Amino acid sequence: MEWLIITGSQPERPAEVEVSKTHTFVRRNIEQIEKEDEMSGTTITYWQYLEAKIPNEETSLIVKAVQELNAENLEAQAEAIEELAEIIGGLE
Repeated sequence: MEWLIITGSQPERPAEVEVSKTHTFVRRNIEQIEKEDEMSGTTITYWQYLEAKIPNEETSLIVKAVQELNAENLEAQAEAIEELAEIIGGLE
């Protein structure tokens, strides 16, 4: 995944994740910056951030993989809780 430095002039803080019809945009290190306009001398506010553009097909695969990992982690946690319960129950 390639991260690009983006500077935008939108009035609102950009979302960290945005989904379009074809891509998912992931943003991080979002900062508001101010620059002086050389022509008018006025201060202009911008947003600067790192952005990765991921095709939605890849996003779907990533989400599925994360869901599978989460399910495996939940199963492992449940097993550990059962084992702890047995150990604690044996101590009483």
